[in-house]
Amino acid sequence: MLRNSQIGPYAFPGVPAEFTNWRDEQRAWRESCVLFDQSHHMTDLYIEGPDAIRLLSDFGVNSFENFGVKKAKQFVSCNPDGYVIGDGILFHLEENSFSLVGRPTAHNWVQYQAESGSYEVRLERDERSAANPTGRRKLYRYQIQGPNAQLTEKVREIHERSGGTYGYVRVHVELRALGMRCSRKRVARSIRKAALKGCIHGRSKRTTRQDVNAVPAPDLLVKRNFYAIAPNKLWTANIAYVGTREGFVYLAFILDVYSRRVVGWSMANHLRTELVVDALNMALWRRKPDVGLIYHTDRGAQYTALSFGKRLEEAGIVPSMGRVGLGAG
Repeated sequence: MLRNSQIGPYAFPGVPAEFTNWRDEQRAWRESCVLFDQSHHMTDLYIEGPDAIRLLSDFGVNSFENFGVKKAKQFVSCNPDGYVIGDGILFHLEENSFSLVGRPTAHNWVQYQAESGSYEVRLERDERSAANPTGRRKLYRYQIQGPNAQLTEKVREIHERSGGTYGYVRVHVELRALGMRCSRKRVARSIRKAALKGCIHGRSKRTTRQDVNAVPAPDLLVKRNFYAIAPNKLWTANIAYVGTREGFVYLAFILDVYSRRVVGWSMANHLRTELVVDALNMALWRRKPDVGLIYHTDRGAQYTALSFGKRLEEAGIVPSMGRVGLGAG
């Protein structure tokens, strides 16, 4: 869209109207976002040189302390008696390089003072269309507005910050954490319209494989009652997998039910029995439990293996097994 009023200095020749009726325009505002072409109604004044800050300070009411490169602020110009001349947005482009953007009143005042005073600066004007009927600009400027504008901007920001991995579910969670109220479907539509794609997960890794020939230990936790009256009375164990840049690795871990702390763990790129034995050895070394501790797992082949059962017996630990895939609670 482009402001298309034909009144006075705001006439933009050759620019067709975006909408033919009020109803279509209101629907667009309600259901979409609008890309405004603001390239034609604001003048840009480029100010460069060692005296640029001095010039702006002498004829503006602003303070330029902490006004670093890549920052912007409103600039208000005034005469020596303190009367306001005009204002605009001042961009600090590089060291000793600025761009003043807005209606030309403030630009004219700053330019007049620079040319009539002893300021070592170079000026370049990029006129708005009212003073430049060709419409050619050094810099073209656009702005997004509308009910979906902020959402689209945030969706892009979150997706980019995730390295292009987040889909609409994770983006929606991040938006809610930022306090933005919106539905998953709305986020999904925004992602589709922005042509963004998340990382598609492959098939999940299977960590529990039951040995049909092994005899499992009884389930000592009646109705899965994960409760302990003191530390080192009941441990639960399980195996998870973790994705890395070099592939998946398997993580065996042991949890003390009383404290909910991980007391032992082991990581490897395989699911052999030594993975869970190593985790058990770490837990025994760290906690040194008394005889009679209950060790609850699922019926995975690693936990029903003879070597693992022997290690439990050596430590005086009582095994307990739930159904396949129901290890740590």
